[in-house]
Formats: sequence, structure tokens, C-alpha cells
Amino acid sequence: MKQLKINAEALRPALSKLGKVVPSKPIIPATQCLLLRSSATSLELVATNSELTLTQKLLLKNESDAIEILMPFDLLNTVVAMNRHNEITISVSEDGSILLKGVNDEYRVPKPFKAADFPKLQELPKKNFIEIHYSVIRSLKTALDTAFNSSINEKLYNVLMQLEADSICVASSDMVVLYMKTFNNVECMGNEKLLVSPNMISVLDDQGPLPVKLWYHSKAIGFETPLQTVVAVRPTVTPVDFRSVIPAGSKSNLVVNRLDLISALEKCQVANMVVQVALKIEQGKIWLKATGEELETQVHIDGTYTGDMEQFSVNTEKLITVLEQLESEEVHLATNGEKRAIVISTSEDPLYVGLIMPIANQ
Repeated sequence: MKQLKINAEALRPALSKLGKVVPSKPIIPATQCLLLRSSATSLELVATNSELTLTQKLLLKNESDAIEILMPFDLLNTVVAMNRHNEITISVSEDGSILLKGVNDEYRVPKPFKAADFPKLQELPKKNFIEIHYSVIRSLKTALDTAFNSSINEKLYNVLMQLEADSICVASSDMVVLYMKTFNNVECMGNEKLLVSPNMISVLDDQGPLPVKLWYHSKAIGFETPLQTVVAVRPTVTPVDFRSVIPAGSKSNLVVNRLDLISALEKCQVANMVVQVALKIEQGKIWLKATGEELETQVHIDGTYTGDMEQFSVNTEKLITVLEQLESEEVHLATNGEKRAIVISTSEDPLYVGLIMPIANQ
């Protein structure tokens, strides 16, 4: 009998990511399982679906036998949850049956799927290669907040990674707000626009500190670290040119404290999701007003305004989303007219650009 032992706590973070890949209604029944491959010192857990393949690698404290089995994901996830801080043992008998043991519980799978039943795994597209900092992965995750929330619009549902000679630009938009962050001093292999799906981004490891290897060719994209490999089919739609929607010549004319603005917007939400921002009622003060059927809210915060517009209106929830993507103390806004996009920036991060479309005043 072959077996491996591992602490359940070590499995939990990996299972959290793998569970996002295991299909709820699998076309291929075996994909409701994880492929487990162990060596003397490590364990690989693999989940796959029609879009992506995720491999999580764990280092073992105790020497293990070499095994390759398909383990039902729901069973393993449940047993790990019930034995959170304890060691679990996976044993494989000569007849192929699997025994999963917790601290005082055991579960036998008499006729498991065979490893050969698992579909052929997507391989890393080892043609074009870039080494990126893990902060780029964090930016991809941040960009999800401003991406379109439905795959109906595939161009905006995915996040763009625009590769240029010495930089990477991460961008997303839902047609109301936009997020754009540039990373310089990156040695790319030429210009390329890569669309990265929300499903892929959600499982990527962004903890660092080791750099991430980015691989791609015309049909696939992959991210690789020493403990994780993610490969996905590349979307075939043509990416949006996000830079073209930023008003040319925009200059900051409104400066406010970011957290003060978020707090004021949250107070206005009590009355209405649309807030009117008055810029010239009182020098040094910015007034926010929201009017609902039964309630009217007014809030003022300190701010500096040097533009010509009297006021503008925006969706409170959308603006809060953009502001929460930043970590700066101050935020700069450039108002460009009642119907033109408001550009958002910060002096603390000159490589960031945000945007929100105003709502026409009634």
C-alpha cells in the first residue's frame, strides 16, 4: 500500500484556489476530481476545465510514496475542513481503492476514476517569455473591480495586459469607470495585447516575493511560480484601446483627501446612488448632495478646485470602487466638461490613471 501524509491546514489555501477551477457541471466526469501526484518530498494537485488548468505544488514534511490518483474534490475538501489542524493520510491499495483518513474518521473510495480518465492537461505555452514582479498580478486582481461583470461583453469582461518594449500596462473598464496601471523596466519580447480572464486572475498567487514567469503564444497564456502553474486558453476577441478614451490634455483641477471623499460618498448613498458634486459654493469646500424620494443628504469636505465647472454628477458606488483601488492620501480629479470623462490620478503613483463617466445633470 502506498501512502502520503500531510497536514490539512497546508492543503486549505490550495484547495480554495483549485475549487474555483473544478467544474460544477463537468462535461468530462473525471474533472470533478483533482489529479494528485506525489514524490518523496512534494505533492502536486491539479484541477482542469475547458478554459484553464491549475497546478498547486506543496512541499511535504514527511517522506511520501510516489502516487498518481484522482481524488474527488468535494470529498477531499470536506475532510480537510473537518480535520483543519490535523494530519490526514491518503492511502492507495493494490486494487486501486483510495482510503482517506483524518484524526478519527476514514473514507474509502472503492472504485475511483483512474488517472488515465483525466483529460490531457494544457501545457505551458513556452514560446514567448517575460519575468514579471508579483505586483503585476496584484494589479490584475485590482483591475477586476472595474471590469465588466458579464461575459456578454467579452472585450471588457477580461482584463488587458498590454506588453510594449519595456513596459506592461494593466487596464480594465466597464464603460463607466476605468483602471489603468503601467509597470516600467520590464523586458518584453515585443508588442502584444493579452486578455486575461477573471477565472484565471482569481486563482493567481500574488504573495511573492519571487518573480512570476509569464508565457504565451497565439492560443494560450500561462503564469508560473515555483509552487503554482496556471494555463488558460487565450480569448480570441480584439482588445479595446483603453488609452483612446482618456481625454487629451486633461489636467488636475480638483484635489481632495481620498478617505474623506469615500466617507462623504457613503453618507450620500443613504439617500441616492447618484451624487451631485458642487465645486464653487464655498471656497476650500466641496459639497456633495444626494436626493431621494424621501431623503436629501448634504455633506461637505475640504478640497481645492481651480476649474470652471460649477458641478458634476456621478454614481457613488462606481466612484467609491475607483477610489478604493488606490492607496494614496490625496486624489486628483480632472473635470473636462459635463459630458466628458473625469480623469482620476494621484501624485503618489504617477503610473496610475483612473476614469469615471459623469451622469448628465437632470
